[in-house]
Amino acid sequence: MKKYAILGLMLAIPLASAKTDVMKEAYKEYSESELCYFATKETENGTSQYCVSLYANEAVPNEEQEGHYKTYYLAVGDNFEKAHVLQGNIGLIIEDNGEGFESNVIAQELFIDAGSSGYAPVDYQFRKIGFNSYGFVTETGDTAQGVSQGGIMIVGDHNGKIFDSYIPTFYDDSEHYAGGDHADLSDMIEGSYEFITNDQQKMYDIKITLNGHYIGTEFKDQSFIMTFDEKMQQYNIPEDYPLKAEF
Repeated sequence: MKKYAILGLMLAIPLASAKTDVMKEAYKEYSESELCYFATKETENGTSQYCVSLYANEAVPNEEQEGHYKTYYLAVGDNFEKAHVLQGNIGLIIEDNGEGFESNVIAQELFIDAGSSGYAPVDYQFRKIGFNSYGFVTETGDTAQGVSQGGIMIVGDHNGKIFDSYIPTFYDDSEHYAGGDHADLSDMIEGSYEFITNDQQKMYDIKITLNGHYIGTEFKDQSFIMTFDEKMQQYNIPEDYPLKAEF
């Protein structure tokens, strides 16, 4: 079972090919001492401030406009406060690019909650997730009182809009029962994911395959299909899927 590790990293990866003014235009205030942008988010519960850096930029062909391509900029930052109830931040900026014309931002979402204890997830995979749609996939989760739980989070675009969607994929409470008289009550389950490609110009389904033991049931290579809800802009979790999005 993979345990979710909380890592306090301020990501500041130099990307020579990145268009540096994208981050400046989006987040404004750069700190030379912290080597990151100070990003402030106002919510009904108060103000959160993050130390945000450019994590990755990926360029892909724009399947809707010949000769154009899209560049995805992923910004990641930790909250300056590290309370357990707080999360880190992910930002996604998408540009339309092409030879002979000026690049322009076609979609952006600068504040997406992710992670736990003030830290954002630290590992991301760039994937094609549908027709003319790409995104970053990361694992996020939490450990408290001997219970580790979490799943995968997809941050990407669909029909010109940015969305984020979470699917629970693991649970492990063995540490909670360790050394006690009820170790046989512990649950440990983990899922792998796969995007199912299609040529129908729509978003890809996601197949989650579970292995392990959970609430009295043994799962061995049992698969569930998550379909994308275009109206809600997120992946649907089937009613019979054992893990629920409680994180």
